[in-house]
Amino acid sequence: MKIDKLVIYGFGKHEDVTIELGPTMNVLYGHNEAGKTTIQQFILHILFGFPARNSPLLRYEPKSGGRYGGQVHLDDKLYGKCIVERVRGKSAGDVTVYFENGEKGEQEALNKLLRQYDRASFESIFAFSLLQLQGFEKMDEHELSRTLLASGTTGVDDLLKVEAKMEREMDLLFKKNGRNPAINAKLSELRTLETQLLEEQRKLENYAPAVHRIKEIDEQLMVLREQKREYNDQVGELTVKRQVLPLYLKKRNLEHQYNSVKDLRFPTDGMERYESIVNKLADSEASYISIEQEIKKIEEILSEKVEEEKISDLEQLVAMESEWHRWLSASSALKSEYEQVKKRKERFLSRLGIQTDGEVTRLLQADVSIRKEEEMYELLENMKTYHQELGIVEAELQKLREEIEGMKERAQFLTPPSEEDVRKAQAWPKIRQQVAEAKAYVTLNEQQQNSSKNFWVAILAFTLLIAGYGMLSRQFEFLFISVLISGIAFFLMKRQTKDPKLEEMQAILSTYEGQEYEIETILSEVETYEKHKRQLEENLASAEQDAYHLEITYRELEEKSIQTEALLQSFLAQYGIDGLPSASIIPELFRMIRDTQEAIRQMENIDIEQQRLAEQIHHRLIESERVLQHSIPQEALYEFIRRAYHELTQGIERQQIQVTRKQQLEKELQEVKALVSLLNTHKQALFEEAQVETEEAFYQANRMQHEKEALQEQLVNIELQLAVNGEIEIDSACTDADLERALIQTKKAIEEIEQEYNELIDEKAALVNQTNDMLTDATYSNLQQQFEVERAQFMELARKWASQKALASAIQQMMNDLKEKKFPYVLKEAEQLFEKLTGGQYESMVITEQGYFEVVSKTGMHFPIVELSQATKEQAYISLRLALAVSIFEDAPFPIIMDDPFVHFDESRLSHIIKVLDQLKEHQFIYFTCHEEMKNHWQEATAINVSTIGSKQGANV
Repeated sequence: MKIDKLVIYGFGKHEDVTIELGPTMNVLYGHNEAGKTTIQQFILHILFGFPARNSPLLRYEPKSGGRYGGQVHLDDKLYGKCIVERVRGKSAGDVTVYFENGEKGEQEALNKLLRQYDRASFESIFAFSLLQLQGFEKMDEHELSRTLLASGTTGVDDLLKVEAKMEREMDLLFKKNGRNPAINAKLSELRTLETQLLEEQRKLENYAPAVHRIKEIDEQLMVLREQKREYNDQVGELTVKRQVLPLYLKKRNLEHQYNSVKDLRFPTDGMERYESIVNKLADSEASYISIEQEIKKIEEILSEKVEEEKISDLEQLVAMESEWHRWLSASSALKSEYEQVKKRKERFLSRLGIQTDGEVTRLLQADVSIRKEEEMYELLENMKTYHQELGIVEAELQKLREEIEGMKERAQFLTPPSEEDVRKAQAWPKIRQQVAEAKAYVTLNEQQQNSSKNFWVAILAFTLLIAGYGMLSRQFEFLFISVLISGIAFFLMKRQTKDPKLEEMQAILSTYEGQEYEIETILSEVETYEKHKRQLEENLASAEQDAYHLEITYRELEEKSIQTEALLQSFLAQYGIDGLPSASIIPELFRMIRDTQEAIRQMENIDIEQQRLAEQIHHRLIESERVLQHSIPQEALYEFIRRAYHELTQGIERQQIQVTRKQQLEKELQEVKALVSLLNTHKQALFEEAQVETEEAFYQANRMQHEKEALQEQLVNIELQLAVNGEIEIDSACTDADLERALIQTKKAIEEIEQEYNELIDEKAALVNQTNDMLTDATYSNLQQQFEVERAQFMELARKWASQKALASAIQQMMNDLKEKKFPYVLKEAEQLFEKLTGGQYESMVITEQGYFEVVSKTGMHFPIVELSQATKEQAYISLRLALAVSIFEDAPFPIIMDDPFVHFDESRLSHIIKVLDQLKEHQFIYFTCHEEMKNHWQEATAINVSTIGSKQGANV
């Protein structure tokens, strides 16, 4: 069985994904979280069902909430190609199996396809991973040998689990030197109860002295509690004093500092106000100097004189500048257009082949009207239509001739059936009816014989019952009757005669049964031959008739095409074109003749317009030289005019702006002068308020004011902290060391009181318990009753341990039978694989009498499996797994799924395992790995990058 394709509707992170697999090695690689394990679980879930919601296995329902499930396409040597589809439904999902012959099945059909294997059995043989191999490092010799044995036999894994469960339960019940198991604990309880029974007998002697001592202890406890309360009050008071002592000392220091500066007075926001006045005063003085300098510069500019003549004439010339440029642009454009039209005319004449003036004159007189153009296009369209129809008819005629030749060849290659096949086909309908009647008759006769046999068997059973009853009751007449009835029945059964018609029907069946398919095939071949022959003959006659009609049509179209070409040639001769040029260039020739006539007329119009513009430009140039009083080049006329006009207007505007600016600056100068005087007045008032005369003294007064405010804030904070603890009196000479010594002495006294108090409490509790125990008379009888109950429970646990021990021994015996009978064949196959995997370093694997695995090196030395390296243990495990899969391949030809089991192998071990897997080509391997380089070790493998399909929808790999 091989997996050809996986179609994932929705499973985990994958949705709408199709993965094609190869028949041998398949390497599915990708980074972590790419979805490799999801694909592996998809195969197991589709084949063996979705796990229940309370199962520890994940269900991998689609993240996007889409359709849950998919298909696994299989190719099985017994059932052929089939598809297993599982979708959301009941707990395990609704499964449908589609077989190659069109049949469908459900879970029962899937069980047959999977050879009745469930998921646990499949995974124990055909699926293993790196996680299983990594567990070898922590196993002892016993666990490792058991694991290897389970890997080489089918069904042993469940027995090992049962045995392990029994051993765990037995360990929970009893261990030889243990204390926690139930039997050990129960035995310890019985011994304790026995000691208590002996102790109880000695308890009833000291009751009266104990009661008197309890009273004395109560009085002492009352005195100790009062002393402890007083000492605790002292500890609290001393602790609070130690906490607030630094605050008291800091408060006295701050009060002393504050008294030295408390009479200081400083204006509110004085520093901010002073700095604002100083900044404004500096800005105002700088502005005053700047304004004075600017006024002097303006007076120098106003002393210059500006010429005011020519402004009117220049304004008129400037107003007409756009007209001047329009004349120049139009003149330049006309020159350029004239040259372009001239070149176009010469190009058209050259293409048309016209050189002399007479030919040009004739061309100008030619009729190029729209009517003539329509006449030309009509002739061209007719000629084109006839040519196209001729090409189509010719192509159809050629195609029909080829089809006729092909049909004649196919008719020659038809193979007629033999005369014998024709005879069989003609006789078969009658024979088929006889075979059907024979089958029905034989079936009916068999049912009658079965009924008769059942009757005689019932008679025989009845006689045996009578005979048995006669022998048991010693009534021999019953025995004689049973023998007589048996003889009569045997005689009647032998007298049954054979049916001659039955023999005739059986002869018909033996003659023709098994030939139905062969004769039906012959009949189908004969009918197919006759059908093909008739079809070819009809198609050939139809094709030859169509070819004849097409040949007539072709000749008619050819004659019309010749007539149209003659008319077109006569039309072109009117324009001096001899012969018949290509149909594609005829419209172009007509257009060039029309464009040549248009170009010559356009050149005449351009000459007239150029003369008019030249006169206007000359008149404007003379007027401008008169105004500017000097000669001016035509190309720079308005550059000179604008420059002269700009210089005149700019001088006048500059004079007006400077006059206005001077008046504004003189007003600003007066305002700045008044502001400087006001700021100096505010500055002097601030000095008087702070009771200082200089700037330095003002800054010193500000620093002292800040110190005063900080001292006030610190004193307020300390007062708040002291108020939290209430009124506490502390001697001014008291130090922290004095308080600490007093606190230590008080705590020591409390500890002594607590120690004495606890001792008295313990003594009182023991005495109270003792007296209470003495007051009850049922203690001893209760202990006896409890002892009997515990002993009965101990006996029940002992019986349970014995039954589990017997079951574990039976499983051990079964394991030994498996090792001796079934496992040797798998072990022999595994030894060959193990030798190849280790490069011949080890030759065989054996099991000792104690049930432990050992390997034998090529030198003959035996090594316990637990002493081998981790990688060699993994090689032994893989050898047994592969050997088991090979041994049951005929009955269970499943693919082998591996989840990165070789990632820790070095290059040598990896090359050995690759060679072994390459030799097992009849098996399909599906190898999941997060190491991309693994795909390079199998050149012919089907490599699939799972990272590229990831969560993509609609991927097809």
